Amino acid sequence: MEILSPAFSFLVTLGLLAWLSRSKLAAAVLDRPNQRSLHSTPVPRIGGIGMATGVATGWLLASPATPLSIVAGGCVLFGLSLLDDVSGISVATRLGAHLLVAAGFVIT
Repeated sequence: MEILSPAFSFLVTLGLLAWLSRSKLAAAVLDRPNQRSLHSTPVPRIGGIGMATGVATGWLLASPATPLSIVAGGCVLFGLSLLDDVSGISVATRLGAHLLVAAGFVIT
């Protein structure tokens, strides 16, 4: 199954990105360009859902015995990133969460 996990991950990611890009959520959560942006028109901010889900499914398929600290830490950072895309979170909060998750990885 380890050989198929990258292909499965790719297909899940591709399918979710295709579906998400046509969903009402894509139109609701847009990144408006500012002076620091590389884009000039609003773009959806939800692509991370498809990417994270695809990578997670491929990873768990290849290594079903993944430690809980890695799964939980990944879920925390995924949720925080999604919340940041939707409503915005301070840099200090994001950095603190990343430091806590990294500390959890090191401890376990």
